[in-house]
Amino acid sequence: MTPVRFELLGPLRAFRADRPVGLGPAKQRLLLAALLLRRNELVTSAELAGVLWGEDPPASAAANLRTYAHGLRRALGGGGAWDGMPVTRGGYLLRVPPGGLDLDLFREAAARARQAMAAGDLARARSECDRALGLWRGRPLAGLPAHPPLPGWVARVEELRLAAEELYGEILLATGSPATAVQRMRVLLDRAPLRERAWAHLMLGLHRTGDSAGALEEYRRAWRVFVTDTGLEPGPQLVALRDDILHRRPQPAPRGAPGTAAPPRQLPPAARAFTGRTAELALLHSVLGPPADGAEVVTILAVTGMAGVGKTALALHWAHQVSAQFPDGQLYLDLHGYGPGGPLPPSAALAALLGSLGVRPAAVPPGAEERTALLRSVLTSRKALVVLDNARDADQVRPLLPGAGRSTVLVTSRDRLSGLVTREGARPLPLEVPAGEEARALLLGRLGADRPAPPPEAVTEIIAATGRLPLALSVVAARMATRPALRPAALAEELRAEDTRLDALAEGDVRGVFSWSYRALTPGAARLFRLLGLHPGPEVSVPAAGALAGSGPGAAGPWLRELSRLHLLDERAPGRYTVHGLLRCYARELLHAHEPGHARQAARERLYDHYLRHARAAALLLEPGPPSPASDRAGALAWFQAEYPVLLRVVRQAPDPSPGPLPGRPAGR
Repeated sequence: MTPVRFELLGPLRAFRADRPVGLGPAKQRLLLAALLLRRNELVTSAELAGVLWGEDPPASAAANLRTYAHGLRRALGGGGAWDGMPVTRGGYLLRVPPGGLDLDLFREAAARARQAMAAGDLARARSECDRALGLWRGRPLAGLPAHPPLPGWVARVEELRLAAEELYGEILLATGSPATAVQRMRVLLDRAPLRERAWAHLMLGLHRTGDSAGALEEYRRAWRVFVTDTGLEPGPQLVALRDDILHRRPQPAPRGAPGTAAPPRQLPPAARAFTGRTAELALLHSVLGPPADGAEVVTILAVTGMAGVGKTALALHWAHQVSAQFPDGQLYLDLHGYGPGGPLPPSAALAALLGSLGVRPAAVPPGAEERTALLRSVLTSRKALVVLDNARDADQVRPLLPGAGRSTVLVTSRDRLSGLVTREGARPLPLEVPAGEEARALLLGRLGADRPAPPPEAVTEIIAATGRLPLALSVVAARMATRPALRPAALAEELRAEDTRLDALAEGDVRGVFSWSYRALTPGAARLFRLLGLHPGPEVSVPAAGALAGSGPGAAGPWLRELSRLHLLDERAPGRYTVHGLLRCYARELLHAHEPGHARQAARERLYDHYLRHARAAALLLEPGPPSPASDRAGALAWFQAEYPVLLRVVRQAPDPSPGPLPGRPAGR
């Protein structure tokens, strides 16, 4: 295959055998740009339609995409076949080999420059920086329509360029080229006047060329820019450089990232008796190591899981452990994604974060986009830890993320935050209930060493009844700790009955905690969740859920995925879902509160009929007699293997072993 290389650090271009390729109309070029942003991975047709047409794609969007894709294949293949864009189901894929995109070459050269600078190899650092910055021809993807996610992506890439320019300024100063550093920093500051590191390079460059008065004048100009645009005065490192120059101290060193006089230390207290989560903590610690390519990038961690599983406790425990690694502060913000009052709007969250970083209220811009830009400017040269707790979804979090730099963002949410993982490269950490011994250690640790250990049998029963959910275990521990006369065996007995189990946990408002996930559901998913209170478990398939809801599997599938996204269900195997025991209790309560008796009975009969019909059909395929196709027999056996534990529970749950004809089952069969 003739090699094709792409350039997007400026107007979009492509070259085949080093000859320019005509890329066709704007929409066709926009399709190529979208595929380059997600190179070497499948991009769905729906995502591409959003990039090309925004929120209102035409009815012909799918056909138009096929036309544009065909045009790209012909153009990039020189009029013939081209296997760099193979036909795929459900979307489009663009294969780009190593070295085939200028953005990748830029990142690699910039990383080598940083590594050489750290090793003291200034000549190589300068050469690699020249190579990296020489790849830029203007604003990325200039001339293309700016539908999301292109504007956000362009802003993040331009942040990388600014960071590389600042690195180059430092290299120029270190290699005895202060005049060139002054020239480049002036150009940079015209584009991005809030880069404190660039101001430091400019001042030091002027001082080293003999223009100390000019250096001090630039400090005064920087002071006016920062106070006017952000409400912040220049950080202490820039002030120290000003003092070095003012008092003619010999060869002041360039000052790096800005800071504040009092970096924020906002982490709430960590749980007193935190135990376990060894593997999860190890994973969180591992992502703080330097990237393999040496690049300075924002680290985003997404801790997700069901309500009460201990996401915040884990996040705060880890944040306190690593706080010393973030000298520019630790910020904490509860986004109220699930709770009274509704989610915190991104604009209000941005105002809170900017205020925590020292920006005066009067200097906070009115618009959310301007606030995001200011937050990224303030954080770009800092190394801070930002904990965003209880996020509603990725859209609430996305405007709060730094664009570049060395900061780390830790997000907790009941939502899976798949969009944050896909688009922003967040590292997912799905949190499950702890294992049995870890749950036992959590319960006993919360009780305290000064209390007599409860009987092991009672502890085992309590752990089983609570489904090892940390919130429920904490409620039980609090009840025993504050009521010394309450016998553990009595509490275990109180938790035994499923109908009143949540009453025993009322002091921790477990119902209320669950309710905020339930309230976030669409009506169809909420109804299915209630009806799942009728299902005996341990797993429910998509067809069974469709029968229970009376909707069929086509409608039930999206509702199950919605429930799984909010961790009200867990998809243990493709198309098979489990419900936590306490959530099943909650679903039963909702079922009796919202569904009349005849609706419950109809749903129950639909469920029994589903299993009866499918079990009968599968059994007939396995009975001796005329041979059935091997695939049918294998499918029947696989169905019984998957559903056997469910069938046992259905039989035990059915009130009458001979209920008479059910819908769809003739009498006597």
